[in-house]
Amino acid sequence: VNVGSDQYGPVLLQAAQCGFVNVVKALLDKGADINATGKCHTDEVNSSSINNFTALTCAASRNRVEIVRLLLERKANTDGVSGVYDGNECAAQVKDKSAVYFAIENNYLDLVKLIIENNGFNKKNLTITSKKLTNCPASGTYSPSQYADMLGIGDIASYLKGKGL
Repeated sequence: VNVGSDQYGPVLLQAAQCGFVNVVKALLDKGADINATGKCHTDEVNSSSINNFTALTCAASRNRVEIVRLLLERKANTDGVSGVYDGNECAAQVKDKSAVYFAIENNYLDLVKLIIENNGFNKKNLTITSKKLTNCPASGTYSPSQYADMLGIGDIASYLKGKGL
């Protein structure tokens, strides 16, 4: 159950990415490593070089709400991904980009709430170092509400500020 490929990562990540709730549940029930890491294709180019996504960060990046809920119930590790996003104009280096940050940047308010209310945020702030070329996030360290503010997502920023984040 802990097999996969270099291109697509562990089967659990593939199932999480594609939204196959029953497959994720079956894999976990059969003993799949809930914290296995690999690649997650969050979009066409941005994540091709980062190979430490977990099923949780991958599912959050794709708004797979039921899978995120299941993984949090099963006590998935809430650490974020770190690495360089090759291929986009920013070539941003990220550190500790956890599930909540993926939910924020994709404007998934319901998923942000699910993650926060189920202790899915590990309290580590996101650090971004980017080569400022065009329309890139500013380099810095961001709490969840600061990240939402920086991206101009007011409803999520307000919710997070209300939670002290």
